[in-house]
Amino acid sequence: MPDELRDDPRSSPCWITGINSSSITDRTKYQKHLNEQNYFRFTGLDTTLLTQVLKNARNCRDIRLDDQDRPWGAAAIARNTGLYPSSNAESDYSKAYFQRAVHVVVAAMTASEAPITTLAINNGIERLHVYPSMLAFPASHLDHAPWVNTITTLELTLDPGDDVAPQAWSKPLADFIMLFRQLECLDLYFDTRVEQPAFSALSQTLELPHLRTLKLAGVDCLPEDLLRIFNKHQSTLREIFLEIIGISTSTGGSWQLLLSEVRDRLQLTRLNMTQCDVNGDDICFAEDDVDRSNIIDVIGQDPQLLDRLIKGIMKGTSGCEEKTSVIKIV
Repeated sequence: MPDELRDDPRSSPCWITGINSSSITDRTKYQKHLNEQNYFRFTGLDTTLLTQVLKNARNCRDIRLDDQDRPWGAAAIARNTGLYPSSNAESDYSKAYFQRAVHVVVAAMTASEAPITTLAINNGIERLHVYPSMLAFPASHLDHAPWVNTITTLELTLDPGDDVAPQAWSKPLADFIMLFRQLECLDLYFDTRVEQPAFSALSQTLELPHLRTLKLAGVDCLPEDLLRIFNKHQSTLREIFLEIIGISTSTGGSWQLLLSEVRDRLQLTRLNMTQCDVNGDDICFAEDDVDRSNIIDVIGQDPQLLDRLIKGIMKGTSGCEEKTSVIKIV
């Protein structure tokens, strides 16, 4: 959890229930903790200590940054000062602090030579959004980092932002992802839905020679944008998970045609579709007048399984309301 202290503690709302945010903060103690935080940041001691932690944690394989849990020591700071460290999605200070946290983690991974296999940056659902620009690194400095050959799973929850040109965020994002040369599983969740031009720019750039599992969520695109990614990885790609993916038929495509291409070109062992749509209308699967569902899980490599999915897809809000049950095609 990349929460921080700040010069104005009131500018970042406390999100933990049970803490009285209107209570009088002990400014002297708060300032002491703030000075310690700034000393760690400006001297590089944060990187040094995290590097040592990773060197000592010999069995550590996963590193995760998310906003689900409080950082160690936050409760003690709250008891001392009256306020928890926190962050604010609208604050430039919080954004810069989080970007610094990401860079510290990457630097510590590099210096420690820890054999990390999974990196997850899933901050964003609750409070502070993660923008692709926060992941910009000078690639030449990281080409020989040990983790470029050990990390096989990357999970990212991102918000491209409303006022950023597609190429301006898609290239740094693709460059960051492609640092991980041995990547087998890519999980991309956009917490602000990405529109077609932006995703098209990303699909033209992204290429991962070992990709086996692709998870995408929160995207509006053309069928050919998805196919571009699928076809680039057809020799290795075996599992596809699509969640809240909307396609447009403006260029003549459809889910049926898209899935026909997947059936003919890829050798999938699993295809999962959750709450997808076409031109804004939900799609769901129905077969033999049994329960309909917009959560579809195709498990197995037999092309006939995808044939059943293609024939059973229907669209329209009537009968396609959200279902909690999963229809499995096996």
